Amino acid sequence: MAAVLDEVGKSKEKIIDSGNAEPNGEIDAGINGGDVTESSKKKKRNKKKKKSGETSTADGDSIELTSKLEEVTLDNTEHDADEAGEDTKKKKKKRNRGGRAVHKVQTDPPTIPIADLFPEGVFPVGQVMQYPDSQTAKDRSTSEEKRALDRLHYDIYNEVRHAAEAHRQVRITACLNRSQTLSFEVKLKIRSYLKDSKPSQKFETFSKFVSHLTILKPCQSLQASHDFEATSKFTRRHMQKWIKSGMTMIEICTELEETARNLIQEDGLKAGLAFPTGCSRNHCAAHYTPNAGDTTVLLYDDVTKIDFGTHINGWKHFMMMMVMVMVMVMVMVMVMVMVMVMVMMMMCNKDNDPLRSEMVSGRIIDCAFTLAFNPKYDKLIEAVRDATNTGIKAAGIDVQLCDIGAAIQEVMESYEVEIDGKVYQVKSIRNLNGHSISPYRIHAGKTVPIVKGGEATVMEENEFYAIETFGSTGRGQVHDDMEVSHYMKNFETGYVPLRLQSSKTLLGVINKNFGTLAFCRRWLDRAGCTKYQMALKDLCDKGVVDQYPPLCDVKGSYTAQFEHTIMLRPTCKEVVSRGDDY
Repeated sequence: MAAVLDEVGKSKEKIIDSGNAEPNGEIDAGINGGDVTESSKKKKRNKKKKKSGETSTADGDSIELTSKLEEVTLDNTEHDADEAGEDTKKKKKKRNRGGRAVHKVQTDPPTIPIADLFPEGVFPVGQVMQYPDSQTAKDRSTSEEKRALDRLHYDIYNEVRHAAEAHRQVRITACLNRSQTLSFEVKLKIRSYLKDSKPSQKFETFSKFVSHLTILKPCQSLQASHDFEATSKFTRRHMQKWIKSGMTMIEICTELEETARNLIQEDGLKAGLAFPTGCSRNHCAAHYTPNAGDTTVLLYDDVTKIDFGTHINGWKHFMMMMVMVMVMVMVMVMVMVMVMVMVMMMMCNKDNDPLRSEMVSGRIIDCAFTLAFNPKYDKLIEAVRDATNTGIKAAGIDVQLCDIGAAIQEVMESYEVEIDGKVYQVKSIRNLNGHSISPYRIHAGKTVPIVKGGEATVMEENEFYAIETFGSTGRGQVHDDMEVSHYMKNFETGYVPLRLQSSKTLLGVINKNFGTLAFCRRWLDRAGCTKYQMALKDLCDKGVVDQYPPLCDVKGSYTAQFEHTIMLRPTCKEVVSRGDDY
């Protein structure tokens, strides 16, 4: 715009100079001619011509300037229309000439299934990271054998990314991408400045708009560099568009779960939710979800952990692994014994055998974040988020789990927070930890501690892990408290005789709808179960189903949680649940 301003200034100077020079020439000519009357008439005619010329020149500059601004506005309008999916004949022709496919754009709130958004069946890759040992990472990323193994497992990785994209879009309704929001604000500002300004004031208003942009740019750079404090404020602002203080916890969980089911295209055990939505508040760190009739309300001063998971298409890969195992057994001449044992187990109790039941489609994404409306909790949330990212960086093939815990604790406990005038050191909750994930099992056996010590077991290639950390202002240790809401079928339990018919019926419902995935009472209600409390207690007493009560620190303390799912690929480490929000 500076170049345009210089050209206008020069043109005006030229007009003024010519206006000063030509009248003097005309006066001299009139005096030399001796005819005062004629010369005065000529002067008047010349003045009129010069005035009209000057006016037309200024008007031309103004029109030129206005047309340029209108072109900018038109370009922005066309760009907005293109982004919003407004299809005009002209744009359709352009897209057809280029041969580009027209893709659907997610609605707000999201209603289009993820599979429809990616019709080619290729889903977004998560955050790709190198392994901690730089030399090992280089060898892995350049090895042709490792790349071949990567390609061999592509279908598995792609299905995990499918579940991860569903998780991202569910939570993105609450945690909007700040850069998208800023671009939308900029467009609105352009329109308002140009629309409300008179033609003679467009330069002045446009300069104000440019100065306004300089205020917005630092916010964009903060988001691009993942500055936590800025992102925390943006997240909190957009969370209030949907999750607001005064809502009941049942309303929050129901809305989130229904959105996830629609996006993942729930299909029994093939696709759906991996476990009930956790919405533990304040001193309660995990495993709380409201039961039917719970009237708990979310308050402004609450700090809430939102923990939910999605799963898809794991059962068929589980069957492939079973086939490979059976081939090995055949080589060892033991296949007949194995088949006989499996047949006997299925005949004994077809409803109670975990391998017989159509388990789950468990390519599971386990991911969590902490929500707080009050900014006094920002430092606590920052500490836990930083600790989780530290654990993700430390994770890798052949890395000992105890080393990850030590790195997490060092970062977590380096933070202090001030809440209501009192200073607390953030403590890692030592009896909570991350865990490995198998195709149909949320806790697959290995644990990732968040304090130093623990197992010296190493992570292995192609394993999946949930790296989650919990920070507290209390004792840093949780205990069972409050009413039980989480349940899960015991994977290790074999045949158990059941005497109550109601227990057998309930077990059949659990096998059909949840397999070995976690569930809650609300989900039993949704499946059509009634008066199941006694049968559920019987299954828990016999060890067929395990119950997981809420885990709480001391009352008056505050806890926070962040979690991501990672997979240890042969060539790299992929944080599949990573998004723009966290």
